[in-house]
Amino acid sequence: MSASSNKERPLLDRDGIQRAIIRIAHEILERNQGIQNLMLVGIRTRGVFLATRLQKQIQLIEKKEILSGILDITLYRDDLGEIGARPEIRETKIPGDITGKSVVLVDDVLYTGRTIRAALDALVDFGRPRAIQLAVLIDRGHRELPIKADYIGKNIPTSREEEVIVRFGQSTLRRAYLMGRLRHWLELARAVRTRRFFINGSFVTDKAEPGDVDAVVWLPDNFQEQVNVGSPEAIELQTMLRTREPNELFPAHSQEMWEDWVEFFSQTRESDGRPKGVVEVRL
Repeated sequence: MSASSNKERPLLDRDGIQRAIIRIAHEILERNQGIQNLMLVGIRTRGVFLATRLQKQIQLIEKKEILSGILDITLYRDDLGEIGARPEIRETKIPGDITGKSVVLVDDVLYTGRTIRAALDALVDFGRPRAIQLAVLIDRGHRELPIKADYIGKNIPTSREEEVIVRFGQSTLRRAYLMGRLRHWLELARAVRTRRFFINGSFVTDKAEPGDVDAVVWLPDNFQEQVNVGSPEAIELQTMLRTREPNELFPAHSQEMWEDWVEFFSQTRESDGRPKGVVEVRL
């Protein structure tokens, strides 16, 4: 797990993430006095991976099964009007009635609090829990809403310009190479004030050895003007897109093109049938 700005800054390694998961699992069990009437719900996308890890750890400790669900918050986001006419809506899976249960919402990074606010609204549509708690791997600060986590793997001071990226999976040379490539794309996208940016591929799943990382960049209206006045970042990005080097970076020039790319990549799957995942990066 790392913070990305101009230079990657490792925050937690694989062992550090596992230690945080073990500690959070024990804290959840202690606070709730076991797993009776307890349910984990992971917020798509990366909160699902963390919820799965917590579920396995809790079951290892308790020797009993604990319910775990998946929550898609797309329709509850306060920036839904900015997403477009065809937002990607993925499946929500809540394993049973949540009324009267203690529900632990799980996400990877707590930032402004807006994702959690949307998750709360989405969750109560399925019932009236006795309590809702929040578990996150990283709290990076910069809250815009009065939301606080009950269980935190690590508090990380960050600037708003930094991107915190959580990777569940073994750290390999291939993953490091793809991370370096993605970081450079993000630097160019920020420099030209790209409207939106998303990544897709086995890089964003929990696959131990990722095969690829694809990205789509929605270019700003004045992108060609930036090229004409000699912006080095705009020129480099234009060259990459025109020559198709690398061939995993794709441009969108309009809302319609952006939505078509999202729809296309949302249907891609790993060889074992799992969705590869689409993750939008807020620039």
